[in-house]
Order: sequence, then C-alpha cells, then structure tokens
Amino acid sequence: FSFSAAYFSNKFEFLNETVYNLSGSDTLGKAKNFSFYAYAGYRLKGKFVPYISFDHIKTASNDVHVGQMELNRLLIGLRYEVTHQINLKVHLAATSAGHSLSHAVGHAIDDNSYEFKIQLSYGL
Repeated sequence: FSFSAAYFSNKFEFLNETVYNLSGSDTLGKAKNFSFYAYAGYRLKGKFVPYISFDHIKTASNDVHVGQMELNRLLIGLRYEVTHQINLKVHLAATSAGHSLSHAVGHAIDDNSYEFKIQLSYGL
C-alpha cells in the first residue's frame, strides 16, 4: 500500500510519501515494512526556499531482501533557485539508526550521525 500527497503554491511546498509493504515467505512468515517521508518548504523573496524534511524507515527482522533496520532522519536546509533548471542546496541532517542498519545496507553507518552537504543540481 502506498500513499502520496503533494501541494506546491507560490509560497508553500509540501510533499508526503507513505508506504506499507507486506511480503511473505514459506519459512519466515510475513514481513511488515513501513516507510514515511515528509517535506515542507516556504519560499522567501522569490528564489530562497528554507525547508525541513523527515524520513522514517522500518523493516522487519524476517524481510528477505533488506534485513531488519530502523532509520530516522531530520533534515533542515535552504535551497536557492538560480534558474528554473539550476538549484543550489545546503542542508544539515541528523540520523538515528538501529544497530543492524550497517548490515542491511552493506556499509558502516553509526547509530547516530550528522551531516552537512552542499549540492548543485541541474535539471533538463
């Protein structure tokens, strides 16, 4: 099951995506997985958009594709729209992860981590 909602006006931006996945195997039973993403931004002076987003992912211990994990991420950022095709973004994020996350995604991720990123993006 999945649900998404989006609203974009001249000032306010909102996006939500929610997924509930139920899969089963003969030996492990049913795995119940859930993910949630929400984004909100508010346009200032035309080209600046401060924004906030939140991610939550939780997979069951008997999931055969990913393995058990739980991840929460809060992100605060600022986007500058150079043109309608070029954006410059800066954000700070805090992530809280369960101990099994590094095993699930195949590389080491600390239980709690913080990041600062700068991104230049171009769209056609």
